[in-house]
This record gives sequence, structure tokens and C-alpha cells, in this order.
Amino acid sequence: MTEPILKSDKLAGLNAKKAELRASAKLWNTERHRLAKILSPQYLDVTVTRIDDVQKEAANRKGAIPTGVIDETAEAARKAEELRRTLAGEPLANPSSIEEQLRVANKQLTAVEDALEYVNGEIKREKTALAIAYSKQRKVDHDRLMVKLCSSLLETHKAWGDVYALKRHLIDNEIGLIGLCLTMPDFLGAPVDPYSDCADFLRLAKKDGFISKVPADLELRP
Repeated sequence: MTEPILKSDKLAGLNAKKAELRASAKLWNTERHRLAKILSPQYLDVTVTRIDDVQKEAANRKGAIPTGVIDETAEAARKAEELRRTLAGEPLANPSSIEEQLRVANKQLTAVEDALEYVNGEIKREKTALAIAYSKQRKVDHDRLMVKLCSSLLETHKAWGDVYALKRHLIDNEIGLIGLCLTMPDFLGAPVDPYSDCADFLRLAKKDGFISKVPADLELRP
């Protein structure tokens, strides 16, 4: 297996926490369904489950309040505390009754899912930071290879121009392409076309400093 390029102790820790949270989410989801089945045997029977039951269940899982005004500051503080406890592996409560256990299981599952979202964001940020650092390390190699590529393409363009001129000579003089100029690099576009993909690339290469000049025929003129 290829060794990953993007790696750090922080990323390893985040990935381990992600795996832990995913396992926890699976367990809490299983527990939630088990408790719901105890309270309502028909819970998983789609033929008798009502739409409002599903909506209430979704509201309960998200800790929603059907009526009244939610204190946004208090709600943010509550979620922050739940996130802290979840990341630390601490339970949110110690319920007794089945109903209370189900309520807490729903709440715990939501907290784990929120924690997963947070950890995924941290993983993305760490990978971005590592990718930026790695790209900086490879810039010298990248620039050297691009100079080599662009220089070769300039030589190819010159040779293509000579072959293209021969092809036009044969056609213009009504000789035709009889065994000559049948295999052409047409993907390069006409060597005198300043709007071809090749011309666009060479102008960008000059702008980026990989070549010092572009063939005169490929320069855009006002």
C-alpha cells in the first residue's frame, strides 16, 4: 500500500476520532431503534407509522422545541457543551426509564453526528494545510518540469510548422496527399492559428515565466 503523502500526528488523531465517532453513531442508532421497538412494537412497520410520528421523531433527534421561542445563546452553549462531552467520550446523561433512555439515545446520536461534522471539518482544514505545504515543497520540481515541457513544445511547434507548410504546398499545387502528410498532429491546431489550444497554452506559459517568448504567429494582436 502506498504511503499517504498528506500525514501528520494531528491528522492521524482526527482520523482516529472520526472512526471512533462513526462506531459510536452506529451503536447509538442501533440502541435508538431497540428502545423505540420496545415502546412501540409497530415502530419499524411502515404500514402503520404515521407521518406526524416521523416528523416528531426527527424533531426529537434534533432537540427541536415544537412551540415557544428558542434562546439562541443558550442553544449554542448547550451544543458546544454536548460537542465537548461527545469528543471526550462522556455520556450526556444517565437515564432510568425506557422513555428517558430513548430520549437520551436520540440526543446522544444527534450529538455524535454533530461531532462527526465538526471532526470532518477539522480533517478538511488539516489536509488543506498539509497540501499547501507539500505543494510549496514541490514547486521547484514543478517549475523545472514545466520549463522542459514548454521548451520541447516550442521545438515541436517549429517542426509542426515546417510539416504544415509542406502539406499546404502539396494541396495548393494540386498534388494532393499521396502517401505524404497523412499522419498529422491536428490536435495541436494550425501552427499559425493564434486561437488554437496550443497557442493559448504557450501564451500562458510565457506569462508564468516558463518560456521567454511565443512564436510571432501565435501572438494576439489588437
